[in-house]
Amino acid sequence: MKYIKVPNTDMNASEISLGCMRIAGMTDQEISTLIHTALDEGINFF
Repeated sequence: MKYIKVPNTDMNASEISLGCMRIAGMTDQEISTLIHTALDEGINFF
């Protein structure tokens, strides 16, 4: 995963983000799987 330094901070954000607009319509298990998969792949920008 490639990361971009967030200006004026010591943080890095993944180049790929995960949109969460439709997360309200998902089950708890689907949400857990989605978030854990994203984190496992290095996504840290939600």
